[in-house]
Amino acid sequence: MGNDWAPRGRQAASMVFNVTQDDSLRVVNLLDLGAGIMSLKKIVSQQFHEFKVNVTLNYYPVDAFRRSNETIVCDFNEHEYPLKEVVQHNINILVCQGCFEYVYDKILFLKFLKATKKPVVLTYALGDSRTHIWVSPVKSVSEFNTLFQRTNLTVARQVKINSRNYLFLLR
Repeated sequence: MGNDWAPRGRQAASMVFNVTQDDSLRVVNLLDLGAGIMSLKKIVSQQFHEFKVNVTLNYYPVDAFRRSNETIVCDFNEHEYPLKEVVQHNINILVCQGCFEYVYDKILFLKFLKATKKPVVLTYALGDSRTHIWVSPVKSVSEFNTLFQRTNLTVARQVKINSRNYLFLLR
């Protein structure tokens, strides 16, 4: 995880930890959307260990590319969503960090998140597609609020990580 991603990863892991504690979970079945190299698994495990929390973590990575045998392959831009796996693995929290920037149909993706009926930790780097390879950038928090309202997602928490990186807990 590079320097720019590390703070987002730590913040996302902290949010997972907080949800786990708030919801009194003893088994965390985490679906990591856009898992990439699966660094979130290690960071979340470290959080639980650091705070001496007796929680079983079952980690399910989702990505457009098979990076390990455990990867659930879905291409969000082809409208492939792991809703079946949410039920099959009794997922109780989803994390989407560094992935939403690359999703073309943001409304359909957010509708998938809403359909899971689970808490979602979503990170986003506000930006401009002319300077990044993001496919449909969201340029302001107010644009996010509009997207969330259109898909009936509630922002339970919002954290500004730095000048352009945000973290949302959606319910």
